[in-house]
Parts: sequence; structure tokens; C-alpha cells
Amino acid sequence: MATERIIPKYRCKQTELYAVVTAYIVSLTENLPAFTAHNTMYNPVNLAAFQAQLDAAKALPNFQQRNEPSETLRVLIKEQAEKSINKWRALRTYIERSFPPALIKPKLEAAGWSYLAQANAFNWEEIVELLDSGYEFITANEPALTANGMPPAFPAEYQAEQAAYMAFFNQLSDTTLDQRQQTDEKINANNALYDELIRIGKDANVIFRNNPALLERFTFTKVLALVSSPGPATLKGNVTDVAENPIPDVSVYLQELDLEVFTDATGTYLTGNISSGTYTVTFSKEGFVTQQVQITINPGVDKIYDVTLVTV
Repeated sequence: MATERIIPKYRCKQTELYAVVTAYIVSLTENLPAFTAHNTMYNPVNLAAFQAQLDAAKALPNFQQRNEPSETLRVLIKEQAEKSINKWRALRTYIERSFPPALIKPKLEAAGWSYLAQANAFNWEEIVELLDSGYEFITANEPALTANGMPPAFPAEYQAEQAAYMAFFNQLSDTTLDQRQQTDEKINANNALYDELIRIGKDANVIFRNNPALLERFTFTKVLALVSSPGPATLKGNVTDVAENPIPDVSVYLQELDLEVFTDATGTYLTGNISSGTYTVTFSKEGFVTQQVQITINPGVDKIYDVTLVTV
């Protein structure tokens, strides 16, 4: 049974949560005597501990820092995958020369042919199966393959490329798990801050019940509204094909604004500042099926919308 992932309790940006905590600390410092009279746990030592808790949460790796190792590995494993798959393609030519026509299909299937389509689409697990099947076939049929043109050094070369791929594959799996663990640690730390804010708010509701102005300074939604930036929104994302290759020069058209932007060489698009609202957005490029979607963008939000286009 899969373990449930940690979910943020706070309905705001992480940076906004930290800004709210900072505002609470300032207000607590200014009103510490009133809080101490209510509960002696409100004191300079614990206030300093709350600040340290905030600093520790902020110091945990952010998304970009957590994502960088796995993103780098995906680039490297893709490069190695192409080399390793190409060794299997070479094996295929040796099989086609080494057996009668009637046996080619079952021999190729034994060598992992059924995994090739997904391997070509860079499905990491399918590449493992393809390479394993290929090497097992070489081991079982090396005399026949060598007699029909396979170089004697090929099995060792194939195994070397397979081993290089597996090194990246295992490292990527471990790095992905590390990234998830770090994400959960960050969310747990942020949730703990949020829980503390709610607890402070409950105490403030008793202390300042007859002082609405002071109570607002310890009401999460009120403080969040003050620190939030409801400025212009943006829409951005990546456009890829079914093999996750970036597609450059895709037209991204927002009908209501009569605004057109294009993806760059990495398949990334960015509208720049636009008004919040719901837009009809069309993604199109010659040779691909056009997609049209409705996208709602809230004020002050950098909306990310990634798209996969299929060929005609």
C-alpha cells in the first residue's frame, strides 16, 4: 500500500506563509505582556524559538534546489539512454543476419523487441527491460551472432553501455526519493508554522476579544491579505511531444487578449504580465494537432500550464 504524501495545510504561497509568520512575531513582540498574562509560555525565550523555527523552515531546500539534482540526471540519463538503445539497434541488425526469415520475429521478441517503442519514448523502466533482454539474448546466442558478423568485442561494449545506463537509472531513482523526502520535510516544517499561527490566533481571540483592531493582527486571513501581492498575473509553461521532447516555436494564443507568444528552444512560453481571469488559450504548430483549453488565472498568480502535443 502506497504511503500518503504530506499535504500543505496552508492555502497560500510558501513565501506568503513566511511573511505572515514574520508579521505575527513582530505583533507578538509588541504585545508580549498581554500574551504572557494569558499564558506564561509566551515569553522571550519561546518567542526566539519561534523565530528560529521560521529560520529553519526557510533554510530547507526550496523547489528549485530540490529539483535540480533529478533534473540534471534526467538530461544525463537521456543522453546515455540513446547510446544504450543504439547498441540494441545494432544487436537487431546482427539478429536479422544470423537467423532464417521465419525465425527473425521470435528472436527479436526474445531480445526485447516489445520494449523498444516505449524505450524510444524514454520510458526508463522499459529501457532496463530492453537492455536486459538484449544482453541475455547475446549470452545465449553469441556463437551464432559472431559467426554472422557480430564483432567479438560487441558483447563487452553492449554490457558497458548497459552498465552506464543502469548507473544513471539507479541514481535517478534514489535522487527522486530524496527529492520527495525533502519536499515532505519542507511541508512538515511549514505545517508546523501554520499550526503555531492558528494556536496563537486562538489565544489572541481570548486576549483581544474586545479589541478588534489588535485581534486582526493575529487573524491569519487578515494578515495574509495584507502581505499578499494581488498584482498582475502571468501564464507560463512547457510544450513537449509525447516523448517529452521540447517543441520550439509553438504559437500560444490568448483569444480574449488577442495576445500571441511563442515557445523558445526549450519549449517554454511566458505571457508576461496579464490581467487575471479566464482565457481561451490555443496551442498550435504545423505538424501537430492543435489544442484549445480554458485556463483560469487568479490575481497575483504565476499560472503554470504544461501541454503535450501529438503529431498529425
